[in-house]
Amino acid sequence: MNPNHSFQEGDLLFEFDPLHWQVRKYDQHSYFQGFSGVGLKGVDFVANFEGRELWLIEVKNYSVQRSIRQKEVDVVLRDPSKIVEALEQKFADTLAGIRAIYTYYQRKERKRWNWLNAWRRPDPEEIFWQEACQIGVETQQIRLVLWIASDQDYAVPIQKIIQGIQNHPNLQDYSVVVFEQDNSPQPPFLKVKFQP
Repeated sequence: MNPNHSFQEGDLLFEFDPLHWQVRKYDQHSYFQGFSGVGLKGVDFVANFEGRELWLIEVKNYSVQRSIRQKEVDVVLRDPSKIVEALEQKFADTLAGIRAIYTYYQRKERKRWNWLNAWRRPDPEEIFWQEACQIGVETQQIRLVLWIASDQDYAVPIQKIIQGIQNHPNLQDYSVVVFEQDNSPQPPFLKVKFQP
């Protein structure tokens, strides 16, 4: 668990206000490590916003600072639909992972419920995932977020990506938000800045 709620994602530093957010770096979490072993993809962050919305945040940093990044940007510039398909896969696999975690905790709770359970110290990790699962599975208050950073010389076609997301049949039932670094208002109680 990261007590500061600050996470480095490539050249970007994400600072979540701990009074409003509970966050896990999903693509590095032990649960995801098990899921990735069977081929599932995952977003960068799973975040619980004020106990009422589950945010799945995928970060794409297309700043051209290394030749590898230039190749990634060139692919997106040629065909923005590729990023939309990759996003849909990551969002769908992450939601499937969260449902699996939810089932795991439900079964675990049924097996261990007894009078000793009342004396057991709450596990912060378990609390986070149970709350995230309840918001995502039971209330369906899910926000899918794409965070894009790019250089002015290699501007990623944001409008084409947004249009592709809006037209994708598997994404139409969700609230999908695209934030463009430096060109969009930042989400509430979250600061993102370049920190190479």
